[in-house]
Amino acid sequence: MLDSTVENLIPADGRHRFDIPLSLKLQRHLLIHQEMRPLLYKAIVLLIVPWLYRPCQYNAAAQDVLFDFDNAPYQSSLPITQTVNGITAVFKATGQGFSIQSANVMGFTPAGLSGLILYPNSINLSDLLIKFNVSIVDFSIMYAAQELACDDAETMRATAYKNGTLVGTNTWIAASPGTWPVDVLTFTSAQGFDSVVVHYDKKPPTCTDYGTIFMADNMKVTPASTLPVVLNYFKCEATGSSATLKWQAGEETNLDSYIPEYSSDGITFSTLAYIASEGANHIYQFVHYNAKGTAWYRLKMVDKDGSYKYSDTRKLFVKPNTDLRVIPNPATDLVFIYTNSATNTKTIKIISPGGAVIKTIKSYIDGQPISVAGLPKGSYLIKANTKDRVWSKLFIKM
Repeated sequence: MLDSTVENLIPADGRHRFDIPLSLKLQRHLLIHQEMRPLLYKAIVLLIVPWLYRPCQYNAAAQDVLFDFDNAPYQSSLPITQTVNGITAVFKATGQGFSIQSANVMGFTPAGLSGLILYPNSINLSDLLIKFNVSIVDFSIMYAAQELACDDAETMRATAYKNGTLVGTNTWIAASPGTWPVDVLTFTSAQGFDSVVVHYDKKPPTCTDYGTIFMADNMKVTPASTLPVVLNYFKCEATGSSATLKWQAGEETNLDSYIPEYSSDGITFSTLAYIASEGANHIYQFVHYNAKGTAWYRLKMVDKDGSYKYSDTRKLFVKPNTDLRVIPNPATDLVFIYTNSATNTKTIKIISPGGAVIKTIKSYIDGQPISVAGLPKGSYLIKANTKDRVWSKLFIKM
């Protein structure tokens, strides 16, 4: 009796009917008393668990990505760069621009804004300029313009470009005038675009208590497509006084290259190398010989059309080098020299077994290639001199 009742609660199309409270629906079909509680629990499980654990279904189209500025550097003026889900947006401005401030910087928070926002640096008009690393098809940004008890509202404009060429423009008037009215400015184009200018276009028709400034928050974008690379893994390991980066991608459709990047503070990254795509499932490895202390690494994955996205960031501690390193050793064509000297430039000397100085390189910077292809095979001494220290190391020319 219970099984057929439960079946009646689940229509043939597999959808659960929750148009009335579940408890009422169960009570309508079941006589609830003490000895039927275990059966009731079974019915609830049959109804609820499939709904809670059904597979997540996503549209084939790319998903919206939200930039809420809550992780942006507080009180910093533009330009700033923000990356969310592999999409990087560079925010700049004309005039005196904008800065990152709290949403309640004026003592109150306009409805819909929260956390940290883009706030005007002056009472003068400034355009907000946004550049993306990928092509997007849909853009929206929440804004609040300066108006005090107005009966009508300003006009805002979004203008989109693709590689510097105009794609289109759209204007919007806040639907609910008043004091700092909040609304959403949008632009959509199936052909895609990679930059947007947000502009205060026209003042309110009749309101006299206004300013040509606006604050902004909660920018959403939809990428035209995701970069066709799927990382199986990206690992970073400290190996002595070096960092070894290893990664593999299960898919590399139209991928051009990988660019390993390094940071000593987790904020500012620099390029380490350019590594051409070798195809799906290839195992890549890169050794960073000049790592010191706490280090952050990420991969910049560049498509053939110039678009790119970043991997997750990896953090590790690399034991400082206290010696002179000659890489590789033995060597045939080139060697690279590294020290932990605070003085980056130094003088390098290559000395023969007989004590003669064969080659001198002045103003050497760690990691620069030194050709040893013309040296006869044998053992040589390399000396590195700075104003405060001298290092020496034997190496073998093959």
